[in-house]
Amino acid sequence: AAAGILAGAKARGLSADALRSLAYRLYSISERHGWTDAGIAFNALGSSWPEISAADPGAADPGAQEALDLDSLGED
Repeated sequence: AAAGILAGAKARGLSADALRSLAYRLYSISERHGWTDAGIAFNALGSSWPEISAADPGAADPGAQEALDLDSLGED
């Protein structure tokens, strides 16, 4: 479900990094105001970000290398 929300947010032009920062910012605000339950939820969201990003079907695999067309290198 979180990956679907992330994909929808990215489709609207929101940066995944900005969303992660927002989760941590909301955690900080919750802690300052003593909103423990909300703070726990936002902290969990920020801490789970690698898994959320990995589950996003539209995200590129950062470890993947694009294919190179080596056959075209010899053509001029």
